[in-house]
Amino acid sequence: RGLADAKAPRAYANSWDDVALGKQMAETMIDNGADTLFVYANQVGLGSIQAAKEKGATFIGFSGDQNSVAPGTVVASVAFDFEKFYTWTIDKFIKGELAGNTVHQAGIAEGIFNPVYTDQISDEIQAKVAAGMEKAANGEIDFAAMFKQP
Repeated sequence: RGLADAKAPRAYANSWDDVALGKQMAETMIDNGADTLFVYANQVGLGSIQAAKEKGATFIGFSGDQNSVAPGTVVASVAFDFEKFYTWTIDKFIKGELAGNTVHQAGIAEGIFNPVYTDQISDEIQAKVAAGMEKAANGEIDFAAMFKQP
């Protein structure tokens, strides 16, 4: 399949710790054609990794390096650099730049999200990710528009 055929269905577990629910949700997505999963939901994500492993799908870990959780299934991860995030947050707070009741975006440009690859991710794909991250860091990608619900 090509990129033009790519779809990104979403599901919400409304839980951070229900491993069985994560597995069930991932199984349903895989049974409906998903071949790669990306889940941010703590223990729910571990259930999703288990489903991906059992059903032969690939998985991109999030929040930390999950590559060793299921080698061969988890092909890469997005590590969340908490030290940079906390430093960024405290700096913004001290400067008076964190208004209440406001969403403050931080991530790629601030060096908070960083990819961790396995040898299953080619140099070509890694270069494309790096180019995309550079565009994101430069404000050339409108993530809000990209993820707007139809």
